[in-house]
Amino acid sequence: MEALSSGLPVLAAGFSLKDSIEGIEYLDKLTPESIAIQIKEMVENPRKVDVFSVRKNYSWEVKAQEVEQVYDVVKKTYFQ
Repeated sequence: MEALSSGLPVLAAGFSLKDSIEGIEYLDKLTPESIAIQIKEMVENPRKVDVFSVRKNYSWEVKAQEVEQVYDVVKKTYFQ
């Protein structure tokens, strides 16, 4: 997320986001050849990154508020 919020496109593997974000590409295969092909593709054809969306939905402040909401629910459910 740090790279995306700085405007740098990202190749990722092992997770996916619930919402599509322009600038993130997922690795189909984790072989060296496949990774090299996707890196070359990104270098030769730079991706636009939706910095606004990343900052709006995935900033530390937003994530901290989401965690606080979970704590509030747990507190109200189990400790009152």
